[in-house]
Amino acid sequence: MSSAHVVERSLTLAPGKRNVVILPDDGTDRRLIRALHKELGITRVDAVATRAIAMLREAKTRRGRLPEAELARLVTVIVEADAVFDFIHRVVV
Repeated sequence: MSSAHVVERSLTLAPGKRNVVILPDDGTDRRLIRALHKELGITRVDAVATRAIAMLREAKTRRGRLPEAELARLVTVIVEADAVFDFIHRVVV
């Protein structure tokens, strides 16, 4: 039997903040991800397709029925800095 070598590495964990934003499915998520990478050096972002209903837009539906959900993108970024939230807001808006 061969002996296995175990290498110990110290893993430093820092508290992170999760920033979540729901964007329209029109490429805004890709623009945000490119800006996060280019300007802040963030390389890990999660973006998934979802269906959503805009709360600030007038719902066009029959009385007593829920409005139809639209395609959207849910983007999640976990980082150590509070400034990322403000950056996301500037890029998206």
